[in-house]
Amino acid sequence: MMLLTLLILSSVGLAAAADPSLFSENDYSPDNIVNRDVLIVGGGAAGTHAAVRLKDLGKSFTLVEKSSVLGGHTHTYIDPTTGTPVEFGVHSFGNTSDTRDFFARFEIPLVDFVPARFPVHYIDFNTGDAVAVALDTNVTGYLDQVEKYPSLAYGWLTSFPVPSDLLLSFGDFVNKYSLQKIVYTIYYLGVGIGNILQQLTITVMNSVGVGILSGLQGVPGGAVVPAAGNNHAIFDKALAELRADILLNSHVVAASRPANNSGVKVVVQTPNSRKLVLAKRIIVAVLTQPENMNVFSPDEREARLFSQLKGQAFYVGLVTNTGLPVNQSYYNAASSEPDNVPLLPKTYNIQSTVLPGVFWWLYGSETALTEAAVKTAVTSQIATVRRALNVPAPAGSPQFLAFGNHTPTHVTVPAEAIASGFYRDLYGLQGYRNTWYTGAQFIDSASGIWNLTNAVVLPGLLTGL
Repeated sequence: MMLLTLLILSSVGLAAAADPSLFSENDYSPDNIVNRDVLIVGGGAAGTHAAVRLKDLGKSFTLVEKSSVLGGHTHTYIDPTTGTPVEFGVHSFGNTSDTRDFFARFEIPLVDFVPARFPVHYIDFNTGDAVAVALDTNVTGYLDQVEKYPSLAYGWLTSFPVPSDLLLSFGDFVNKYSLQKIVYTIYYLGVGIGNILQQLTITVMNSVGVGILSGLQGVPGGAVVPAAGNNHAIFDKALAELRADILLNSHVVAASRPANNSGVKVVVQTPNSRKLVLAKRIIVAVLTQPENMNVFSPDEREARLFSQLKGQAFYVGLVTNTGLPVNQSYYNAASSEPDNVPLLPKTYNIQSTVLPGVFWWLYGSETALTEAAVKTAVTSQIATVRRALNVPAPAGSPQFLAFGNHTPTHVTVPAEAIASGFYRDLYGLQGYRNTWYTGAQFIDSASGIWNLTNAVVLPGLLTGL
């Protein structure tokens, strides 16, 4: 029986409990013991917003972020010559009250997002064939289906039974509702979603929802950006204001989270020392996959959920010296695949930016790759596009100005798990063992995450705090 139990716990990724001696206050100097109301893990869009809200609510916190900056997937490159900002991560934010309030908090005015328009070449990035893609922007049929499920705008469905259409593969859903003409359009809008026809319909709708579709149809106000450009400015301002309570280049080593309300103890490794954080609550603002959560010693209930989440690899960046004609964009379209949607691994597109000769690229794979491997693949497909256009190679190799790793992205679970109540159970972890959760495993947009934090996480967390 003991062996069977160990096998079951191993299969769900249950981590061993941390050594209790790690949490002994006697082993830390006074300046390495931190007492706070809340510990926030992760400084992306979710964690940064939670930290600002807690400060404004008069609660103390410490935020732990593994990188050297806040902002997560929001990347802005500043041209060293002109000072022009170029986005190569998050390009816009949903125009919601949560978004407007967050930017107003830092006195950053917003304007409607208007994407840059450049002539597009549709090319098979593997063969070099030109592909005649009929990009149909009449998405009314798809929009009619999305609007049946308004709660998707706020995250994954938790109601039962889960509508069967949402658990169809998107390919079967397209066939059921005769939406073949708009498949490439949805694929184009849901960049990073991978092999879209094989994804669940609920996954596609979470990525390409009403806001994005409204923008495609020319409805103003669906998405917004800072009036001065630079999407990362809000995170720079947040860091400047909250710096004393943020531990950058740091990570959680171990955590003690009792089931009662006695608070938590978390060991954090910083560049200069190991700290013991004593907090009443934790906000986990990173993806709850085992590689992130094992340091929190999840119990069986938690581990069974965390172990099911799977995503795919996704990378973004800026490149110059490509030899490609400027002020034009190049989209990968498979000449031999249904609806011209290329399969992973692939460069999704190579798009012109506001800086002539600087292109924004996106690359996806089913498995994680090294930065060098991604750059090699993108360089190869740039060469294929050049040959397709019959333009000469430049002197030297392409120069990569910026690189971002968004792996894993579009994290979700199989249809059977959703039908069995996975997301009901994931939401059910809110507050369990003094821990609250926010982030992309609940909804795949910054504005949606901020709504989740404001409407669900903070009200629960603040009760009794």
